[in-house]
Amino acid sequence: MVRMVERDKNHPSIIIWSMGNEAGAGPNFEACYAAAKAIDPTRPIHYERQNEIADIESVMYPSVEWLEEQGRKKSAKPFFMCEYAHAMGNAVGNLQEYWDVIEKYPRLIGGCVWDWVDQGLAKPIPGQPDKFFFAYGGDFGDFPTDYNFCINGLTTPDRRVTAKLMEVKKVYQYIDIKWVDGSNDKVQIKNKFQFHNLSEFDASWSLSEDGAIIQSGVLAPVDLEPGQSTAIDIPYAQLRVTPGAVYFLRLEFALRADELWAKRGHIIAWEQMSLPFAATAAPMATASSPLLVDESGDDVQISGKGFDLAFDKKQGTITRLVYDNQEVIASDAFVSRIRRGRRRPEMVAHGNGPLPNFFRAPVDNDLQFG
Repeated sequence: MVRMVERDKNHPSIIIWSMGNEAGAGPNFEACYAAAKAIDPTRPIHYERQNEIADIESVMYPSVEWLEEQGRKKSAKPFFMCEYAHAMGNAVGNLQEYWDVIEKYPRLIGGCVWDWVDQGLAKPIPGQPDKFFFAYGGDFGDFPTDYNFCINGLTTPDRRVTAKLMEVKKVYQYIDIKWVDGSNDKVQIKNKFQFHNLSEFDASWSLSEDGAIIQSGVLAPVDLEPGQSTAIDIPYAQLRVTPGAVYFLRLEFALRADELWAKRGHIIAWEQMSLPFAATAAPMATASSPLLVDESGDDVQISGKGFDLAFDKKQGTITRLVYDNQEVIASDAFVSRIRRGRRRPEMVAHGNGPLPNFFRAPVDNDLQFG
């Protein structure tokens, strides 16, 4: 601990000292804390877990609800998630919920996503030496193994972008953008940077109809100091609304000049906001026939021109459907269809009708639950 602090105490990027991770507790940590404070009393000290030794309380992988309890807690120590949002496989889906809570309570100071990069090794494909795949536990004949538990990053091993990284970028962006209450052309902007005025960035907007851009423009520099908010007008022209179309306004902030880490035009913050424009299409003129409804039995039977339909009164499911003289759902046999040349039963029986199925395909983070 002494060597680390002496080595790095003058480094401007170091703001917190850490006494390690997942190493238990005891008098050694008390000694490390005292030694670090003797050399550098200016920086806070962190150690994984809620304890009396460190200046910051922290845990790993709390739920959003538990985190909010910590936010409401009265304590002189800030609270930090030293690991959260485990990024293995299809993950990081509820990151925004965490940050809604973090930004709600001053005591909460953020967290560290575990982790940055998939820790796979490039291994040649047998018989194809010019091609490779990213190998993990078990791919080298090793056993026992943790298999793909090292593939839990926001980027691939060769640093390619994933959807998880784009989600983190969006949630972490330093510019908050939303409609001014009750407005369709005035936007509230908040500068969440600590040191940058938003006038340093290029701002632009676009308006889309069903995904196609129909108007766009460049905004004057937004002169807004760190921590401040303002409202700006979006100068789009009056629309001729298409019936049934969906409209969105997109606002972007981008780098005005090349940086060491990105080129000019790199988007640093954006927001897409729906526009409540709608036009009702003229109703289609259609010939109709009266519906016949019979509720005398266990089913509700509805008949009309070209169809017969029955619902089970208790289950609410379709028990029979005939359309254009073809029995689409019968009431006395299993569904059977031809798939890839084979005939096999469906998951539900005739008579039950379509049933809700809340199964979700498992993802890597589900493995710990068996």
